[in-house]
Amino acid sequence: TVETTHEPQRFGSSGTFTGWYDAIVVDDDGMAMGAGAEGELWVRPRFPHVMAHGYLNRAEDTLVNWRNLWVHTGDRCSIDADGYLWFVGRGGHFLRRRGELVSIGEVEMVLGDHPSVFEVAVVAVPSSMGEDEARCSVVLADGATLTAEALVDWALERLAPFKVPRYVEFVAELPRTATKAEIDRPALASAGTAGCYDREAK
Repeated sequence: TVETTHEPQRFGSSGTFTGWYDAIVVDDDGMAMGAGAEGELWVRPRFPHVMAHGYLNRAEDTLVNWRNLWVHTGDRCSIDADGYLWFVGRGGHFLRRRGELVSIGEVEMVLGDHPSVFEVAVVAVPSSMGEDEARCSVVLADGATLTAEALVDWALERLAPFKVPRYVEFVAELPRTATKAEIDRPALASAGTAGCYDREAK
């Protein structure tokens, strides 16, 4: 979909779009955004038979992502004034807290850099304010000790306050999916916040 060989390269960009496709970046309401604005990438072919018509044997997913005459990629991107695509992350890897979009990957990277942390996963849980709160599950390195307060302080020194998880729990291991051995994020999210440290608790 993007061209990387004939256009001048821009470090960090995915390149410019070929003439085979239209592409726009839209906000949460599906409205097209201007150059440089970050939102979800939608694409559609200009010619027949150059793009799949849906997912094989996944009719429900096809209905969700092939609609309004566009393919909803789920990727968060921006397109600059010269037509270069800049990838930010997958839509499912973000949460919205206090009106701000938070990259789960960024938060996990910062928390995972703590020398006492072996592995960490951040998920969105419902907020009483109608958006999301961040909940992190932490596996400590062998022999390490760490308090939730100390981990929050570490994060506050490296992240904007709205990005720092509200809820923290320490676990022996993270749940994994049966097929890919990936972190089972839905299981973490469905576990709720009972028993977690709450940095906003009075």
